[in-house]
Amino acid sequence: MSWGAIVFRAGAFAALLILIRHAWRIEGARAGGTFVAYLTGFACFREWLVSRIAIMKHDRLPYVPEPGLGHVGPVNIVVVAGWVFTALLSFALAKMIQRRNFPGTNVFLTLVLTALISTTIAYAVEVTGTRIPLWKWTNPQPASWLPFECPFDIFDAWGTTSFVIIGIYCAVRFRLFAQRASRRVAANVALLAVFWGAVFAVKWFGEGPPHQKVVLVYVTLSAILGFTAPRWMLGSSVTALGVPPQQPAPQAAADRP
Repeated sequence: MSWGAIVFRAGAFAALLILIRHAWRIEGARAGGTFVAYLTGFACFREWLVSRIAIMKHDRLPYVPEPGLGHVGPVNIVVVAGWVFTALLSFALAKMIQRRNFPGTNVFLTLVLTALISTTIAYAVEVTGTRIPLWKWTNPQPASWLPFECPFDIFDAWGTTSFVIIGIYCAVRFRLFAQRASRRVAANVALLAVFWGAVFAVKWFGEGPPHQKVVLVYVTLSAILGFTAPRWMLGSSVTALGVPPQQPAPQAAADRP
């Protein structure tokens, strides 16, 4: 292993520990630990799901991690750590940007910002990871408008995963969508059923899976709700995220009595 690879991996591991400590301090020991454990579990599930979808399509895995990296079955430890790192960093940055630039908005806009930020981070991760190498794409389709031959699939993989992971977490923790528990459960089940149904429909649709269109609709609706959602949909997220309410514009001196 080259010195460059050793330095990169050590730095990435240190950055992950710092982000975990940040979540622990900001969210509290119990909530922060639960959040990190949830992200880790979902990232492991995603790695397993990618392998299952490839089997259903009778196709190769879209990417293959370096054989020397640790793994448990189809779940690669380094890839899982990368997902946890990206989700933690994207969520923290999304809340910071929202507090400073979009006062009066809510958790639904946080989800959109998280997806956008994670996609941006993914570009740097993919460009670096495929050159060290940590993994390689088996059938890359580089985006012609980006340098370094970055595959277009990252814009679906990273953004979609971050939006869904953080969306489920916020919906459960902050009791979004309805005040009554039965209605909250029904709303969450319906949204997830549509998404996962579209994911597994790839077996019949092949290229251009329908879940991309579903996520695009979800992100668009989330952006609209980020500015317009009524109070009863927001649960406890109003105070938990720390986004200040919109302040009225100061009255001009000439208009004052």
